[in-house]
Amino acid sequence: ILTNADVPTEKALEIIKTEQFDCILSDHTMPLMDGVEFLKRAYDLYPRTMRLLVTAYSDVKILIDPFISNNPACDVPVEELNPDIILLTHGHSDHFGDALEISNSTNAPIACIHEISLFLAKQGIRNISVNIGGSFIFRNIKFTMLEAKHSSEIDMVEETVPGGIAASFLITFEDGTKIYHCGDTGLFGDMKDIVGAIYKPDIVMVPIGDKFTMGPFEAALGTMWM
Repeated sequence: ILTNADVPTEKALEIIKTEQFDCILSDHTMPLMDGVEFLKRAYDLYPRTMRLLVTAYSDVKILIDPFISNNPACDVPVEELNPDIILLTHGHSDHFGDALEISNSTNAPIACIHEISLFLAKQGIRNISVNIGGSFIFRNIKFTMLEAKHSSEIDMVEETVPGGIAASFLITFEDGTKIYHCGDTGLFGDMKDIVGAIYKPDIVMVPIGDKFTMGPFEAALGTMWM
């Protein structure tokens, strides 16, 4: 693993040229060259090497699928979360999670598929209704809803409510950096033909659960396509 915290970015690229790494970890905000550009150059040298971009700097706090309080893998109190916007990929309880409570307490809008937005409106929740292929701008960040292959009923209520279809989100920042969150999905051709060929994200976030979503093999293949 190479981290470029101790050496200038140009020097780090020189090291990469002479030695192959399994993983390259970079901060986003650095002098001379930002992390996105650094990792793009690293990709040109070794396209199969895993690249990770991390940063503690943020102007807009984006919360995706806030399954928090009943999540055994999460120890963050819901009360500590203060997002500016919430993205909801589909209606299942392990993704819908604490969205209502967090939106109520912070007034953060929930961006979601149209059918879920109708459900939220009945609860008096501020929301942004969008559908597959559509985009909206929030605080100078572009959010595009794309397809996912998964079911989406709202199952957190006593009687299951139709939740439209599952979705994914492409987030495009002002500097052109693109993050693609796949949501829950199986492997499908749009990852290659649309996401990879047209949108070309810099960072992708993929599920690897292997029972209700694609597994590690399919996720690795999808990541290579994108």
